[in-house]
Amino acid sequence: MTASLLTLDVKGAFDAVLPGRLIRRLRNPRNRFGYADDAANLAISTSLATNCEALSDSLQEALNWGAAEGITFAPDKYELLYFSRHKADQEPTCTPLVKAGSITISENTKRLYLRWLGILFDKKLTFKWHVGETASKALTVANALRSLGNTVRGVKPHLLQQAVSACVLHKAYYGAETWWPGRTRPGPSQTSNRVGEHLEKLTKIEWPFLQLSAYGVLIPITHFEDAQNRSLVMADKPAVLPAINPLQYAPWHPRESRENAQARIGAPMGRTKEQAAADFADFQRTIPSSDIVIFSDGSRLVDGCAGGGYIGLQAHHQFLRSSLSYGHGKEIFDAEAEAALAGAQAAIAYPTAQFATNLWICLDNLEVATRLLSPSTGSSQEIFESFRTLAAAWPLRKRLPHTKGGSIQIRWVPGHAKIPENEAADLAAKEEAASIPPAPHKSSYASLKRYSKTQSLSAAQSQWQKVAPQSYQDLEITTSPKRPGELQLNRLDLSRIIAARTGHGDFADYHERFNHDDAHLLCRCGARKAPLHFFFCHIAKRRAPRPPGPPSEVISFLLGTAKGAQKLATWLAETHFFEDICPRQPLLST
Repeated sequence: MTASLLTLDVKGAFDAVLPGRLIRRLRNPRNRFGYADDAANLAISTSLATNCEALSDSLQEALNWGAAEGITFAPDKYELLYFSRHKADQEPTCTPLVKAGSITISENTKRLYLRWLGILFDKKLTFKWHVGETASKALTVANALRSLGNTVRGVKPHLLQQAVSACVLHKAYYGAETWWPGRTRPGPSQTSNRVGEHLEKLTKIEWPFLQLSAYGVLIPITHFEDAQNRSLVMADKPAVLPAINPLQYAPWHPRESRENAQARIGAPMGRTKEQAAADFADFQRTIPSSDIVIFSDGSRLVDGCAGGGYIGLQAHHQFLRSSLSYGHGKEIFDAEAEAALAGAQAAIAYPTAQFATNLWICLDNLEVATRLLSPSTGSSQEIFESFRTLAAAWPLRKRLPHTKGGSIQIRWVPGHAKIPENEAADLAAKEEAASIPPAPHKSSYASLKRYSKTQSLSAAQSQWQKVAPQSYQDLEITTSPKRPGELQLNRLDLSRIIAARTGHGDFADYHERFNHDDAHLLCRCGARKAPLHFFFCHIAKRRAPRPPGPPSEVISFLLGTAKGAQKLATWLAETHFFEDICPRQPLLST
């Protein structure tokens, strides 16, 4: 099989044309893609000649559409690339041409890759050109950041780490969802021989920043795992999130503010749970008996299984009760939204809906209650859109002549406040959460996001156990997805803690290993300088008491935890240990 890619660029797209119309015109689930003013056509077959014919037809269709709409494509931005592993297809001068009218497009003979959306695609999809370029850009920024400080003075460590993450790593791993092979893809785990070389150079130059914490070696690996997990989330998005018309909720249309929405649903607004429960009980007594009231709830068990449930009341009588199982693919937020939708659907289909004026949906999830009748972004967009459609259909339902159209109203209920109807809905949700869900079931965006974070952290912890230095293992230093608290220390204190952790510093063994003949090897107390000497030096102990406890536990606390590092920095300042007791060079006698 061979594949061919042809990219087009709308000339002056943001000057006189809506690029979305072109994208919708050219988009095809199988071989056409569009983003802003960039469009791409992909043809796959058993021969390059067949691909060429398909691309020629697609190009002619695009040109005809452009002529009808009064737009043109930039002639200098046509790009063509054939993907093939056959040696005969590697020479650009021997591959077929794509023709449409007077336009003829051939492969570029000067460069062996095609750039689309910032990704450099080469003929064998090794991505060595892309990784080489991004690594080069990242190295340039990393070298500039290195000049901003050393171990004694310069930019604060935690700010420098943020700069590395934002400016260096993001450049290096741009588009990693495309070129990183991941750890589960069949076949070789390498993208190419050149890629490994670039990444090795990048890791070496990033190390001065990353070693400021105990988690330095994990950052590149964690980013790769994040890239792989992001690709999983993005791959599932089309199945979870519906296509959205950007003009449906145009920014110039007035929207209900969040404050107004929460006031409408009876949100806490500063009230205590007890006061909110009492207010809801008073409000519940004002609902006409002919109206239908649905109490819905969602639940998620310890094993990750989610469920939803609802009950329906009319004329103070419960006439509906149902439970729903969603399996491992939903969060509580999603379960709450789906339970509210299911309850509303059941109510509108019930025969007694013709007697009701309003339908009240009561739930204890404040965020879901706020979004049910408002434009929503994020997880479960399809559910919220379906609920708004159902709310618009409620006044059009079959009803008695004297019954008003009414509307669907949302009301927030304080959870676990001994409101019987809400407790009954919660019980229904928990019952079904433990049962086996019907197949197939889709995972929500929030669930996939949680899964990607969990997998990333798990991969980082597993890798740390493999590559952690022995000194770090002895100190029981673990990894963490958050920024380590040690980076809040000043550079001088941080450098001394890192030196004690790694053994690379002003120590006798270190100087002897590298033949530092001018180094001073002894402390004022007469003992040889060592990474842990600060703890056992009797001069320092007379100046300020050290933390109580067994040495093995206290040393691990001081060097292996963020709180311990803060206390150690304070103790070193009080004793003037490195300035007076154990200086780099002996103090001059007066």
